[in-house]
Amino acid sequence: PGLEKALDGMKAGQKRRIEVAAQDAYGPYNNKLRQSVDKEKLPKDVKVGDILQASDNRLVKVLEVNDKKVLIDLNHPLAGKTLTFDVNVLKVEKGDAADAPASKTP
Repeated sequence: PGLEKALDGMKAGQKRRIEVAAQDAYGPYNNKLRQSVDKEKLPKDVKVGDILQASDNRLVKVLEVNDKKVLIDLNHPLAGKTLTFDVNVLKVEKGDAADAPASKTP
C-alpha cells in the first residue's frame, strides 16, 4: 500500500523518488519465520542459498544445512527492507471502482 499511497495524486510527466518503509511494503523481517525442517523432507542436493518452493507455493530460502536439519527462511526476500522507486508517470487514466483494490473484507 505504500507505493500506491505515494503515487496517488501524481500527474503525467511528474517524476519522483519514492521510499516505502518495510512496514508499508512486505512487512518487517520476522525471525519466527525461520524454521528448522528435517533434511529428509527436502531434495537430497539442497544447499545454502537455494530457493525452494513450499507446498503452499511460497518460496523459501535455505539458510543452513547440517546432517539432519535444514534451516529455512519463509520471509519474503524484501521483508524488513525499505524500498526505493524512481517513478516517472507517463499517463494517468481514470479508474473504475471495480478496478480498485478492496478496502474491506466481507
